[in-house]
Amino acid sequence: MGICKICGKPTTSHRMGAYFICHTCWETRNDEVKKLKNEIKESVENPLKELKKNERDGIKLIGMIQIFAMGFDEDIKKSLKEYKEKVDNENKFIVFMNWFAFVI
Repeated sequence: MGICKICGKPTTSHRMGAYFICHTCWETRNDEVKKLKNEIKESVENPLKELKKNERDGIKLIGMIQIFAMGFDEDIKKSLKEYKEKVDNENKFIVFMNWFAFVI
């Protein structure tokens, strides 16, 4: 159960990003719900816009995602069997990790 981001009441009715919105607010406080939706959209899109401006930061982000994905040992083992290419060196493993992290 979460707390409504708008009125503060306990709820599980609606989710928007990491936030909960109670059904009453969802139905009656449309302007505030739209405002919150736009704030969430901006919070996701603005960092992506910055990454587009700075390629080096984008590459760092991909590396962070790959490191995070490395924690899924069993899934990686299964996926290596499904992967169509042979992974026999470090460069091919990096390509595989991109496939694993972003495609699967």
